[in-house]
Amino acid sequence: MTFPRFGHTSHVYNDHLIVIGGVSTVDRALPDISVFNLVTKTEKHFRMRFPTSASADKDKKEPLVMLFNHTSLLISRNEPKRIVILGGGGNCFSFGTHFNSFSFYVELSAIL
Repeated sequence: MTFPRFGHTSHVYNDHLIVIGGVSTVDRALPDISVFNLVTKTEKHFRMRFPTSASADKDKKEPLVMLFNHTSLLISRNEPKRIVILGGGGNCFSFGTHFNSFSFYVELSAIL
């Protein structure tokens, strides 16, 4: 199911639209990455998992990663083809401010 969103990034690669993160007013958690095949009109959704070593707080099982207000770059000229994700985070007046403390990448072969 396609979700309306804002604060995301997107890329077109071959016949695929790749949407990363974002925020939605829909009462559901958005997938971290959605891939839409523009020819077959099918879609796949992915949740990302991060190793504990990426967390600044070693007591947490997984680091807090906010996939909105970030930037991403599609690197398709070399192998492996990947999307690099930088920044992200935001300000919540109830819970405070959080910014992602590391960058990461997704290899296209894992999601296409």
